[in-house]
Amino acid sequence: DVVVCDAFVGNVLIKTMEGTAGAIVGLLKSEIMSTWRYRLAGMVLKGALARVKRRMSYDEYGGAPLVGVNGVVVIGHGSSNARAIAHALKAAKTLAGSGMVDALRVAAQKAVLEDSVPN
Repeated sequence: DVVVCDAFVGNVLIKTMEGTAGAIVGLLKSEIMSTWRYRLAGMVLKGALARVKRRMSYDEYGGAPLVGVNGVVVIGHGSSNARAIAHALKAAKTLAGSGMVDALRVAAQKAVLEDSVPN
């Protein structure tokens, strides 16, 4: 999915999502540790929960593309570790070779032309 917004709104949005995810993880951990049955269930689900955590982790993706510039820019998290930076570089390389910038330019020009044609 894609969110298109300015930098301020984007930053507020991502910080809100990070905080919400952190709160949910904290609640889950607290509940799982609350009884021996839940701890047992937690042990059974440990692998699945680890995969979900990995899929949601910013260092797995490295960053997100910044569109609207004449080139490829990938914005990473302010507290990125080496793994996140490596993934951001990999994403930038992939995007640079994908023709994304040209495709976005063509799509934007087409949208402008369609909006300028009277009905």
